[in-house]
Amino acid sequence: MKIIIQKITKRKFFRADFDNDSRYNKLDWNSDIPLGIAAACSNMLGNYIGSGLVMTKGSQIAKPLIITMLALLLAKIILGF
Repeated sequence: MKIIIQKITKRKFFRADFDNDSRYNKLDWNSDIPLGIAAACSNMLGNYIGSGLVMTKGSQIAKPLIITMLALLLAKIILGF
């Protein structure tokens, strides 16, 4: 296992994740925490609304939404965005 980890960490693209530059390793309490709280609240609200819609209206909403999302994902993959 140790050999595998050493091989992975020697690659250039992986080394950038362990950059020791202190500018990027600091937590900005003025912007990071409020944004994280807002993202968490939005996520919970979206999950609550989405699960409620699926439970009440079922396939009327879920099936077209899934087909639309799959079509958009396919278009993104084909066009290379």
